[in-house]
Amino acid sequence: MITIHLGRVGACNAAITRNQKPETRNHRSWPLKTISLWLAAALAISLVLLASAGCSQTAPAAMGVHRAAAVQADSRFERAAHRPPTAQTLFAEARILEIQGRDNVARVVLYEIIHRYPDFLPVYSDLAELQVRHRQIGLAVDTLNAGLQLAPHDGLLLNDRGMCRLITKRYAAALKDFTLATACQPANTRYRANLALTLGLMGKYKQSLSVYRLILSPADAHYDLGVVCQARHDAAEAAKQFALARTRVVDP
Repeated sequence: MITIHLGRVGACNAAITRNQKPETRNHRSWPLKTISLWLAAALAISLVLLASAGCSQTAPAAMGVHRAAAVQADSRFERAAHRPPTAQTLFAEARILEIQGRDNVARVVLYEIIHRYPDFLPVYSDLAELQVRHRQIGLAVDTLNAGLQLAPHDGLLLNDRGMCRLITKRYAAALKDFTLATACQPANTRYRANLALTLGLMGKYKQSLSVYRLILSPADAHYDLGVVCQARHDAAEAAKQFALARTRVVDP
């Protein structure tokens, strides 16, 4: 296109020169090269103006799209800011506070979870654990009882209540809780270990050994029972169990 326009302009200038009168023919005219450069510059300016016009039309549209997206994001953030925290969020906050050693603040958050989300079962176990750390065994049992009212067959809550009763040497009640916890979750070896421990502390060594044998090797089962006998100050039985552990002898 540029070449065609330049050609047309050159031919037009030549025609004008031929038709001029003699006295005006020697008048200085623009060289073809100069005209070509001028036209090229004019065309470049025109293109720049057209591009600017296009940008001026598309820029507001683009700005409008970005502005709408920003307004939408602000709206979502504002709605989220007014939304109450979930139980999982508060629970995670409480766990972080406990890791930081800020149990007093964590306790407040845990109670807040129970108040807002009473069906969130993990909070009962965690609050009871915190209370046990501060030797508030009675409060821990009350907390676990509240959870068990909602979920009577929750193995974790039953096991934790059994631990509270084991700490206070209420072995019969602890045995009941560990038995129920094991029945709820038979594959949980920790619950079975607590059951075996309680049986041993009650002096029911054969039953304790039988339960230990379900989750431990024969040598380890005898050794753990020997430790339980030591806790009961039963030196003779402890020595017997340790000897059986060393020789890996299995009782018939």
